[in-house]
Amino acid sequence: MSLKIEDGVIIADKPAKISSASFLGRIKKFLKVKKAGHAGTLDPFATGILICCFGKATKLCHFLISGKKKYEAEICLGVKTDTYDITGKIIEKNKPQNISEAEIKKVIDKFTGYIEQIPPAYSALKHNGTPLYKLARAGKFIVKAKRKIYIEYIKITDINIPYIKIEVSCSSGTYIRTLASDIGDALGFGGCLSQLRRTYCSGFDISEAVTCKQLEKDDIKKHIITPNEALKNIPQFKADLKLCEKISYGKKIIAEDIQLSDNTDTSDQNILKIVNPQNRLIAILGFTDKKDYKYYYVFN
Repeated sequence: MSLKIEDGVIIADKPAKISSASFLGRIKKFLKVKKAGHAGTLDPFATGILICCFGKATKLCHFLISGKKKYEAEICLGVKTDTYDITGKIIEKNKPQNISEAEIKKVIDKFTGYIEQIPPAYSALKHNGTPLYKLARAGKFIVKAKRKIYIEYIKITDINIPYIKIEVSCSSGTYIRTLASDIGDALGFGGCLSQLRRTYCSGFDISEAVTCKQLEKDDIKKHIITPNEALKNIPQFKADLKLCEKISYGKKIIAEDIQLSDNTDTSDQNILKIVNPQNRLIAILGFTDKKDYKYYYVFN
């Protein structure tokens, strides 16, 4: 069965005051499709890139979640909340004293590289099948184990105490709310996240994202990109007709079937996207160093 135009991806710019699920539902209604998913939840008060997948392209969500992300964030010093952001219940207030940019930078620099984070109690992570935020709202606060994340850099873009604006480049799984709270604690005043905008996600920049106004005004289908285009950070191999047929029947793929060029970078995730002669995505394969290929997904 061939892919339809609706079996694709929209790089959307989510506005504030709407959940990721509700925003996705709005686009889903515009497209009149039954199946939809998004890669990487944004909190209702946050804005920025939300990768929305439809139809057969929902199979891509797992791969699009795992990419690098960038954020513009604002930390409010002196205010601690139960959710680690400004929308939560205030649990502590302090008056931040004068602190130099050099002191702030020294503290923030300690949060770069590989660090460990405890996910917030109010998050979409699940405990025994139930999202943590639902348990927290019921008064059951679950503390998850620390997770190792990677912060490529944190740049201070503005300081106007009690507010500190930063730009963050980080790995998937990083909670900017937790980062804001931890930085506030390290500075001695406590803090929470007061603004958040995702500006980069899995190879896509905010300049490529489509706003609500554009989606409502334009023919929404012109903003849909193909599954192959969506996986821009995954190396590609163009299959001949023989390999296409082999994949369509789910036959075992061996090293001789796929001859990668020397400049193909497969070191990141050990996955490979296979396209047909017309550049349509037909499969995603995983492999070991010995090129022992296994199927993740087949799209034909």
